[in-house]
Amino acid sequence: MEDHSLKDGRFLISLFLVYSIACHSFAGEWKWSRVAWEDTTVFSIAIPADSNQVVYTSIGGSSVSIEEMGVYKSLDGGATWKFLPESNSEWMDPLCIDQKNSAAIFCGSACAFFDTLFPELYPKKSEDAGEHWEPILEPLYRIIPSPWINGLLMATSRPQEGWGLYRSTDGGNEWTILSYIDVAFGVCDNVVFHHADSLMVFSWIDMISEWGLGRSHDGGIEWEIVLNGMISTFDQDPTDGNHWVAMIYRGQSEPLLFAESFDNGDSWETWPLPEPILHVDQLSFDRFDPRIMYVVESMDVGMGIYRSIDGGHEWAPMNEGFPTTDFTFEIFQVNSGDGRLLAARRDGLWKWTDQQSSDPAQGALPALFRIESVYPVPFSRSVWAELSMRSSGTVAADVYSPGGTLIRRLFRTNLGEGLHSIIWDGRSDNGRMVAPGTFILRVETEKSQASRILVKLE
Repeated sequence: MEDHSLKDGRFLISLFLVYSIACHSFAGEWKWSRVAWEDTTVFSIAIPADSNQVVYTSIGGSSVSIEEMGVYKSLDGGATWKFLPESNSEWMDPLCIDQKNSAAIFCGSACAFFDTLFPELYPKKSEDAGEHWEPILEPLYRIIPSPWINGLLMATSRPQEGWGLYRSTDGGNEWTILSYIDVAFGVCDNVVFHHADSLMVFSWIDMISEWGLGRSHDGGIEWEIVLNGMISTFDQDPTDGNHWVAMIYRGQSEPLLFAESFDNGDSWETWPLPEPILHVDQLSFDRFDPRIMYVVESMDVGMGIYRSIDGGHEWAPMNEGFPTTDFTFEIFQVNSGDGRLLAARRDGLWKWTDQQSSDPAQGALPALFRIESVYPVPFSRSVWAELSMRSSGTVAADVYSPGGTLIRRLFRTNLGEGLHSIIWDGRSDNGRMVAPGTFILRVETEKSQASRILVKLE
């Protein structure tokens, strides 16, 4: 591989070109294709920030014996799988990998009945990339490590008749319950740490006098409600820390409300979502274009995956290739490659792929290059990107702010066929280290272009 730094200059691009990449990438005959497990339920997906070839899934379903249920690992992007025996449990569900340490993996439990005599019912954690697992003796459903502070974890719970929010400061050995409510349906089960503020975290929380989407400024100790109501899911814009979206669930007979804030949750605008979207279990921004969002609808009438390309106003189904609109547990966006989305479903693991690009004889020829991976994500000092060239050509690479301001000219040079590395040391053109925030790596040739979002922590 070749390393490249500052070389020849090039012209400033517009914000429109930066944000047109993701919309263009969905051109062609895109549809879902199965990666693995035709008759097996895949509950969750996790991929380390420093690799797109390593994939973890949690597996269950009536077609699998109890002895085969648990977490599986692939080292080749899903082509082959290895069962991790110590993860064995029929209740393993949401997976999450620590962004600071890809060997630390947490898997929550969907079991509603817990007894310390049966540790296999409880959630588990691994500190060696899945080879060994130990139980966490709390009824935790989704466990989220802080991307900033070592040992800080937030978790949601699903005990027998209710929902809760927990916090740990020692890596998951001891937990403090922050909130519990006797509601068994409709409440958000996610936690999001702010990508630019090390002590800010958002989650659904019950404060007795009011409930809704909560915001904490001290790492989860004290909370305030910023959006009242039964919040079913929410997410933060990867390019703008002040931009948040959420779904307010008002009941099966009432329309779901889409809520949006551009001031870090201080004020919100809401509007109803169209039928058949009645209850959303997952709402997420596209990691490469914040105008694009995805939702996973879990009601029978509208079950499936939907996409908006206008910031959440209009929504269209994206279920092409699925044999049925069976239950989808979650979708996961891969950091590179033609199939940028993976779906964990009741009928296996699926990948969203461009049929034309995968078969040039059937359609358009593939682009001259592709950004295969970017890591670490997020980064502190330097970030590395892998560029795959299908043939030789002149390539330019630069770093921009989300608003289109040029931060660093990386290089403009001729590259041969094969893999090449792009390294940014976090400095601007004047040699100074840039402040924490969100940036855009842009790579282009005369006929093609691509970009990736970079998040700098410190």
